[in-house]
Amino acid sequence: MDLSKGTFTSGYKHYCCRCIYHADNDDQRKISLSSGNIKVNGAKRAGYYKQSPTANTKLAAIRYYFDGIGPNPRNTNNPKKRRRIKIPELSFPTSDVEAVYAVHCSNNPVLIYVQPLGKWFKKPNNANDNGNEEWEKVLDEVPDPESITDCEEYNQLVKVLNDTGRCGLPLCPLPPNPASPGPEELTGSVDPAKGAQEAQRTVDHKSPDLKQLPISTYQSNATKGDGKGQGPGTIPPGGDGTATTTSSPPGTTTPKAAAARDAGPHGPGSPPWDVISGVLTGVGVVSGSLTGLGWWAFKRSKGDPWVRQI
Repeated sequence: MDLSKGTFTSGYKHYCCRCIYHADNDDQRKISLSSGNIKVNGAKRAGYYKQSPTANTKLAAIRYYFDGIGPNPRNTNNPKKRRRIKIPELSFPTSDVEAVYAVHCSNNPVLIYVQPLGKWFKKPNNANDNGNEEWEKVLDEVPDPESITDCEEYNQLVKVLNDTGRCGLPLCPLPPNPASPGPEELTGSVDPAKGAQEAQRTVDHKSPDLKQLPISTYQSNATKGDGKGQGPGTIPPGGDGTATTTSSPPGTTTPKAAAARDAGPHGPGSPPWDVISGVLTGVGVVSGSLTGLGWWAFKRSKGDPWVRQI
């Protein structure tokens, strides 16, 4: 197999080495040629050449002619420029080779990919005096040229090519990294108006406002004593009614309370006047009950000699 650049400029016809017959379509032309470009994100990059021997064909060697350009035999068959490629994992002759991809720089192969080994091999910096070149394995994680699809794999290939000092190929630009999330994406944006509404609903739920309760609630709470007192508006037996009080039904106000309420707006944080009226009315009931009880005790003591002696 001849990897010389001139081999690929002869019309990509099948060829053979040391053929007995050189007529077209004979069975001795057992190596086919093709070429292509590595494609990354749909864009064409570095070019490659591919040679494939016919099935069950044994290869005696893989070689090229240094700076061999064109079909002129003087350039491609000069023994002084012949280079034999030695691959540690191949012993010639061999029928284990299915295809060889070659990437050329300055008209010479510098990287080859061998199938079915699935490995890349690089040209050494210096050739032996006998024309044999020991190529070394590289690029373990890079597939064949037809399978390279992203910039990361392609750039690994380009770096090895440029290290030979013969190529100078540009790298493929990598896609930009995704932008890091901002503070709002990490913690979530906060709507001040919505937050205030949520806080207000929480306060209303936990601490009900005084004005939300009915007046009767405050009246009943104000008239509750130790459980033995009289109900609102009652006078103990024997009382003369001097401490008579009245209880206003829920939702009504006394004239004084109405006048005070109409006198002006409530101060900040002050309870409504109807609430205050209800509370005061309830307090009056308790005080009236206590006054009537005292009067009843006094009248009974006037007729009791033991009480007068004390």
